Amino acid sequence: MATRIKDGWNWGRKRVMPTGGKMFPCIKLALCSVGLVALLTQVACTPVGDADGAMRANRDKLRDLLRDSSSRLKVHVRELSRTSSLAGSPTAMRHVEYVENFWRDLGFRVSRRSYEVPISYFEQQGESRRVNSSRSEAIEQPSVSVCFAEDCRALELDKPLTREDRDIEGLSRAFYAYSRPLSGHFGLLQPEDFAEYMSVENLTALLEGNLVLVRPNETALLELLMQVATRTTNNTGFLLVHAPPGNDEDGSGDPDAAQPQQPAYPEGPGSPDTAVTFHVGGPEDTVGDPTTPGYPSRWYASRQEPGGKAGWKSALNVTVVPISVADAEVLASAFASDSGTERPHLRVHWPLQFGYREVYDSCAEILGDQEPDRVVLIGSHRDAWFGGAVDPHTGMATLLETGRALAELRDKTGWRPRRTILMCAWDAEELGLMGSVEWVEEEFMRIGSRLVAYVNTDTDVIGDWKMLVQSSDQLTDIINQILLESADTSSEDGSPLHFFYKLDDSSDYFSFTRALGVPACDFSYTLTLYDLYHTRYETPRLYEMLDPTGKAHPRLAQSVASLVYTMADSPLLPLNMSAFANGLRWRLYDGFFAAADNGTGGDLWGEGEDEFDAVRQRLQAVALSALENATRALHRFEEEKKLVDESAGQLRLRMLNDKMMLVQKAFTHHCVLRCNGDSVNLLNGLPRNLPAEKVAQAIILGLNSVAKLLTDSFTDDY
Repeated sequence: MATRIKDGWNWGRKRVMPTGGKMFPCIKLALCSVGLVALLTQVACTPVGDADGAMRANRDKLRDLLRDSSSRLKVHVRELSRTSSLAGSPTAMRHVEYVENFWRDLGFRVSRRSYEVPISYFEQQGESRRVNSSRSEAIEQPSVSVCFAEDCRALELDKPLTREDRDIEGLSRAFYAYSRPLSGHFGLLQPEDFAEYMSVENLTALLEGNLVLVRPNETALLELLMQVATRTTNNTGFLLVHAPPGNDEDGSGDPDAAQPQQPAYPEGPGSPDTAVTFHVGGPEDTVGDPTTPGYPSRWYASRQEPGGKAGWKSALNVTVVPISVADAEVLASAFASDSGTERPHLRVHWPLQFGYREVYDSCAEILGDQEPDRVVLIGSHRDAWFGGAVDPHTGMATLLETGRALAELRDKTGWRPRRTILMCAWDAEELGLMGSVEWVEEEFMRIGSRLVAYVNTDTDVIGDWKMLVQSSDQLTDIINQILLESADTSSEDGSPLHFFYKLDDSSDYFSFTRALGVPACDFSYTLTLYDLYHTRYETPRLYEMLDPTGKAHPRLAQSVASLVYTMADSPLLPLNMSAFANGLRWRLYDGFFAAADNGTGGDLWGEGEDEFDAVRQRLQAVALSALENATRALHRFEEEKKLVDESAGQLRLRMLNDKMMLVQKAFTHHCVLRCNGDSVNLLNGLPRNLPAEKVAQAIILGLNSVAKLLTDSFTDDY
């Protein structure tokens, strides 16, 4: 799961009401034309009415195949966590081969794509250099030491605590990706050394030759000083203290609150004071390779150098060293000492390198039997910062076991999916979703018109409380149905064992929802974000602490496999247009067109609220009319779907499905993937770098397009 230092877990809760889904029958047509007979032979299927019962039976079979999968899931997590899968590292290829060989053994067609992307790394990541090697390294390890004269004490940085987190082959020190290297002797500054108001010149003089200690609640200061340092001096840097993601003491079990205090690792899943976190620098809104915006990073790509994108050069021109709470205490104590002796200084050797390295996306395919040109895609990222037992290997294990269950269903029953199922393992997700974004940029024309839905499995087990489902609105109905079919449908207090949140921008579904306008979802068994996120303590030991009964992960795998199967085999796609209409009203009326005094406009627009208010007042009547037309058309379409019966042929079903696939695309802005650094699907986020009037007009156009997409006539006036 990717995140940047500025990112927060801003999941907005939405209320989702389950509604019943209905499948519809089809008939075979007797045609004289040889061409039409051949066409209908290609798309012939079991009548929809019969398919409904058969699909429920096959979902039950998939659940049975995954019911006792806990031991297999644990094996995947343990095997994948033995070596580093850091993007671009030599040991990452072992994970590529593990995944691809597993798929080949199941009889799947497997392909691999490589992309050359900008990577940060320490030189000692070579294949022959191991963390636990007894051979002395030719290259000095990255280090930060506190020195009194020549008497130096090295900070422990990411200290190993158990054999599991020590013996990970190819393990790297934690770093702040895309920051620059730094070596030399420095003083130390703390927040109290900075006056509230200082000129740039004074700040520059103060920063020169010093490192700044920045604690978790001082990120605003970090941003300010980084801007000053980037513009004025290279002889400074920042020591960023680890902040556990869950530091609220609410402990109520609410997903918006952090989990209650836990024993520190290795005794429990809580954060020890030795934890250090990887971070990603660069522009907050950048995804994919910023040197090839809009194009895949293949050998033929023309590159825009890092300094060519606003904000990207800044990330490369400042040094940030992640340290632990224990390290920060050592520093504070050493520099607080007033014994009259020589003041301490810091000796820093931080040889962080920047260069272009290959990353690899692997995909396996089960070719569709009746509509092979329509695709259901399930994906998970394979790269991890450290061992990655939780993020991402719980998700990779789900992906692999879903493939195994589908293969067994095929082998035992002769089943083949109606539509093609594609399973992909993405690389370099932690560096800004690079693997999936570059793949989408390369496959934009093909996958943009053929992809039915995207199912993401990233960080699948971070607790055993309830299942968090982040989902597009039109998928919530079928997800509810599938989850409620399970034998375990409610917790001890009678509440459902799952809840819905909106999709954000923190994982690989980003490019599918925002660039392609494809319905997507992500599953995770959760309590809240775990304290050891992106630390070296993400080990199989932690995974088993988070799911102590071993039941949560198999339940999630059952749900994922059932959804992938259903999306691939349903004659009429189970996309609920009424739910999509309700989502439009929730997002665009309450958050965009409503009166300014309700406070929602500012949430979407931030500093642009004043400009937005003027545009809203001028276009409000037109916008509200377009919204009413769109939601009315969507509700009417959903009702008319219920009237489809055995007289509907396969071509009619195909037409209905194509219309449902198009509605979310109506809000995809007219650029490939990035518009001035911002997301482009207007339902997922309003571009901050585009004029408010342009955004408002694009939304009105999208709303009018929804109504048009659901009709067959070009003469209807909307």
